[in-house]
Amino acid sequence: MPVVPLVPDYAGGEGEYTLVTLCKMPLMEAEMAAVKLQSEGIQVTLTDRMMASTDPWVITQVRVQVRETDLEEAKAILARPAVDDGEGEYADEEWRCPKCHRKDIELLKLPKAWRQVRNAWVMLLIVPVLLRFLRSAFPDPTLDAIAKSLGDWTGLYVIVLLVGGVWLLFFKRQKKCRNCGHQWTHANK
Repeated sequence: MPVVPLVPDYAGGEGEYTLVTLCKMPLMEAEMAAVKLQSEGIQVTLTDRMMASTDPWVITQVRVQVRETDLEEAKAILARPAVDDGEGEYADEEWRCPKCHRKDIELLKLPKAWRQVRNAWVMLLIVPVLLRFLRSAFPDPTLDAIAKSLGDWTGLYVIVLLVGGVWLLFFKRQKKCRNCGHQWTHANK
């Protein structure tokens, strides 16, 4: 570990101290690590920060440096996993369980009846296109008569299907928390 000997303590501490390199990381990760360490009361210095931000192709790693006396505590803080299920403040997110506040969520399948309605809607939407194709591919007076009788209603048919079926595309599916088993839709938590 490179050591920077005897740096004056301008923060009002006790004289001079020695900086040691805790680790090397990409700039963004180093800045996040610095915030995490500073939130625990450890002073952090990121060397080569400006060079890494101006020329990231040349300087890819930034040194995270701490006081020599804080080295072991800093290692322990960075090794500790982030708490994802805090009971305190949390954001009321769409993909967070309202009961246990975890983000281990799965999207459940639509019930069988709703899947059948959705599939029938898609098939009904395809019928006019299919009739036109059959009419052009296989000239038959019977198909021509059916297509002509439906011709006046085809535009209205498609509009009604589109407007009436759009809600099927935005139907809210149920979510389930893999941690506590709670099921909900976004509307009712």
